[in-house]
Amino acid sequence: MKKIITCLIALTLSGMLLSSHAQEKKGQLWLAGIEVVKSEMLTQYMDLNKEMVAQCKTENFPYSFYIWTSGDFKYYIWYPIESYNDVTGIEKAWEALVAKWGPDKYKKFQECLEYSEEKIMINRPDLSMLPENSGMEEENFYCWWQEWYIKKGHEKDVEALVQQGNKILSKYGAINMGNGLTGFEQSVIILWIMGKDKNDFWMKDKAFWDQLDETSRNAFKKIDDELMTHLRKIVYKDFWWIKDISYEKK
Repeated sequence: MKKIITCLIALTLSGMLLSSHAQEKKGQLWLAGIEVVKSEMLTQYMDLNKEMVAQCKTENFPYSFYIWTSGDFKYYIWYPIESYNDVTGIEKAWEALVAKWGPDKYKKFQECLEYSEEKIMINRPDLSMLPENSGMEEENFYCWWQEWYIKKGHEKDVEALVQQGNKILSKYGAINMGNGLTGFEQSVIILWIMGKDKNDFWMKDKAFWDQLDETSRNAFKKIDDELMTHLRKIVYKDFWWIKDISYEKK
């Protein structure tokens, strides 16, 4: 879980990623790590993660982290951070914890990994929709994630179209958007929507579009068609939150 220094130990993306309204309004920063696990080592990876989280609770580890998976042996570890200085703070906190947990166990953990990555992103409250009764207060274990890679010089056009679309879709449960700051191809806007599970998400999605009136539907389609002209590509992902190997500081 955690590659001290260049690696993160655990990351978030989740319903938990959507849990703090106050932080998001300020533009919450996220340090995000990706750990690609060897298929034959998955059981060992999960067992060691559970041990690591137990150690975090014992030692009152000072940073929260949330782990999600895309179901293809990739595990995404998200830390909510206040500034770039927290990256160094996380590194030092893991060094201290691993010293107590044991270098041998840490070595076994590293043997589970093919490789790891790091990224930093920030919430964009000005592009997000967080209406009341959005379901954000519930535990959401599924995330529908999109990465919109924008043509150079088209960033402001995309932002304006998103804001227009949000006015039409203002009754939608909750849509979060952010910018990938480092570790992503630039420029990128990221969209994520949560659900209790995958079935819950798609049932709500269908119900929403079914109740949208024809005028609103046509207006949104026009915006969506124009949006596509400003993008190089879109990447879609399914994520599932793994609660028992995630950690929230006291």
